[in-house]
Amino acid sequence: SAASATEPGSFDLEKLGSQHFAGICLFMQLTGSSNDLDNYEIFLATAHQLAEELDGQLLDGTRELMTDEKAASHR
Repeated sequence: SAASATEPGSFDLEKLGSQHFAGICLFMQLTGSSNDLDNYEIFLATAHQLAEELDGQLLDGTRELMTDEKAASHR
């Protein structure tokens, strides 16, 4: 899922192309299934791709740069 990092947190899909966002929050809920690690890897790859395409930075929950080490600690 995704939310705007600023109020109101939602996206107006009709104006999406003309809007500017200070940040986008991505989040997912793990289910405890055997696919969780694969799903996390897809989530992380998607987040990296978005950051690259939007010329942004990928940050962790404390707003620090997401390093490979931090990502590994979530696995």
